[in-house]
Amino acid sequence: MHFSKLTIIITLAWLAGITTEFVRQSFFSQKNFNPNVQHSISRLSSLTEPLPKANNSNHSLNQNFVATAPATSSETQQTPSITETAHQLRLQNAQLQQQVKQLQQEKAQLQQEKSELLSEKRRLQQQNQLGQNPKLQLNAQASQQLGEQFTPEVVERVIKKHIPQNIQSMIQRQSPSLKQFITGFHQRQKDYEWGYNMQMQITDFITTHDLGVGIEISRVQCKQPHCEIIINELFESSWRPIVDEMRDQVWWQFTRTRTLANRNISAGNRLVYTFLMAENTSE
Repeated sequence: MHFSKLTIIITLAWLAGITTEFVRQSFFSQKNFNPNVQHSISRLSSLTEPLPKANNSNHSLNQNFVATAPATSSETQQTPSITETAHQLRLQNAQLQQQVKQLQQEKAQLQQEKSELLSEKRRLQQQNQLGQNPKLQLNAQASQQLGEQFTPEVVERVIKKHIPQNIQSMIQRQSPSLKQFITGFHQRQKDYEWGYNMQMQITDFITTHDLGVGIEISRVQCKQPHCEIIINELFESSWRPIVDEMRDQVWWQFTRTRTLANRNISAGNRLVYTFLMAENTSE
C-alpha cells in the first residue's frame, strides 16, 4: 500500500503527541503532583525571567549589608570593653573609699593617742612642778605665811583698793584663807618674769579663742604662783568653756581656781572675778 508523504508525517506527529501525553501523565501520576501545584510551578517558571534584575538588586543589598557589617561588629566588640571599664572604675572607687575610711580611723586613733600623751605630760608637769622649781615652792609657802599675818582690817583695806566695787561684797563673804591669799597677792611686788609670761599666755588664749568675742578683759595680773583675772562676760556661758580649755594647755600650772560673778542687769553683762592658785595653796 502506498502512502503519501503527508500522510506519513501526520501519522508520526500524532504518535509523537500521544507518546508525549502518555509520558507526562505517567510522570505526574508517579509524583502525585496536584494540578494546582503544576499550575503554580508553571507560573513560577514564567516569573524566572526578571529574576536576574532582582538578583542584582539583592546582590547590591548584600554588598551594602557586608559594607555596614564591620561597624556593627565593632560596636558589638566595643560594648564589652566599656562595660569592663565601668566595672573597673567602680572597683577602684570602692577601694579608694575603703582606704579613706581606714585613714580616717587611723587619724582618729592618732589624735586620741596624742590627747592621752598631752594629758600625761600635763599630769607629770603638775606632779613634779614644785620639785623641779624650788622658787615656785618657796613663793607658795611665802604666800601662805604672808596670808596668816594679815589682820581683817588689812584684808578689808586691800580688797577695797584692788577689787572692783560691785564684787567686793562677794569676796568679803568668802573663806578667810582665800581673802588672805588675795591680800598677799596684792601686797607683793610685780613679777616681771614668770608673772609677765603667764599674763601673756592667758591674755593671748582668751583673745584668740572662738568665744573670745564674748569676753571683755578688764585685768589679767600674775605673780608667781597665782593669777587674778577680771573680765566682763558679754555673752552668757562664754567664760567657763575658755577656762576649761586653758586647763588643757601645756603652760597651765594651776591646780585650783575660784570664780565669782555678779550680773549687771542694766548693762546685760556679767562681771567675773577668777583667782588661779598653784599647788600647796589651801584655803
